[in-house]
Amino acid sequence: MRREQSIHLERLRANMQELPWYIQEYIDAKEDSASPSTLLGYVHDYKHFLQWLIAEGLTEQPVIGDVPYSVLELLRRKDVENYIKHLNRRKKMNSDKEDIKNQKLKKATVLRSISALKSLFHYLTTMTEDEKTGEPYFYRNVMAKVEITKEKETINARASRMRSKILHNDDDRKLLEFVATEYEQLIAGTRKEIYYRRDRERDLAILSLFLGSGIRVGELADLKLDKINENERLISIIRKGGKEDSIWITPSALSDLQAYLQVRKERYKAADDEQSVFLTLQNGSCQAMSIRAIQNMVDKYTKAFNIRLTPHKLRHTFATNFYNKEKDSLQVMMQLGHSSTDTTVLYTQLGNETLKQSLERLDED
Repeated sequence: MRREQSIHLERLRANMQELPWYIQEYIDAKEDSASPSTLLGYVHDYKHFLQWLIAEGLTEQPVIGDVPYSVLELLRRKDVENYIKHLNRRKKMNSDKEDIKNQKLKKATVLRSISALKSLFHYLTTMTEDEKTGEPYFYRNVMAKVEITKEKETINARASRMRSKILHNDDDRKLLEFVATEYEQLIAGTRKEIYYRRDRERDLAILSLFLGSGIRVGELADLKLDKINENERLISIIRKGGKEDSIWITPSALSDLQAYLQVRKERYKAADDEQSVFLTLQNGSCQAMSIRAIQNMVDKYTKAFNIRLTPHKLRHTFATNFYNKEKDSLQVMMQLGHSSTDTTVLYTQLGNETLKQSLERLDED
């Protein structure tokens, strides 16, 4: 199990204790088929739902762990519709980024919450067995009356929306040059300069791997020293679902990674048996970088570069550039770890506006 998944499993165990027993039973039943990260998200959704029931006076119990399943059984469709309205109007109160605080939840976040409830209600009304009767805990599934309507979007529309959120042409190279040589000028004379000088090689290696391999942030955070094959420019990673895979990286990404590995042990006081590749110092102690720390690092540099990107957008950048060079969807699919070419098709439209260029050629003599 990946390190981040282990952390989420610990949080899942702790948060589950606040929930009613029948939801704990559901989570336990799902552990073999869903990741700890997914289930932790479900738990947060269920806690918020139960808190809303209490606030709306739909249950007499003041503590979420005491809410009986009979309350769920007796909910009316109008109650569920009101909860969905609440989700659509709910704001991001707990964000640590000032510029997105108080923004409404994304449509995808609301749909995930509804989907989590539909899954719970389906389990309680079909998969459970009362100890005395052998029947499900209850039969009336109000969530079955709620339809999930995902926003419809063509590949072209999605590509058009995403085109402004990735790097184009040689902007990936310019970003790395900016981090290597220009960023320090922006923070000269501040405390940030001290940390930048300490972390420069590490941060460049991380950005280079995103842009030179298409690796996911979780895969990068869990990368181990013994999984790097410098001779073959190959790294072994754990994909979603715990699948092992190996991917190649570009020569420039390997060069930046090697530069970091030369200073890694001394800079971060790494023990001889420390296998995590990307490290940080917390109160003077060496620790593996978390996914959140890597995300924040990418946000810091890309914001200074005047285009705010996430690790996933850097992955999109790599995939687009790779496809534009090779015109081979199968190679992109294998490198990114997709299970089919359906997802990969997006990259055929992200970079060089292929359809537009093809239509222009129709007018040529």
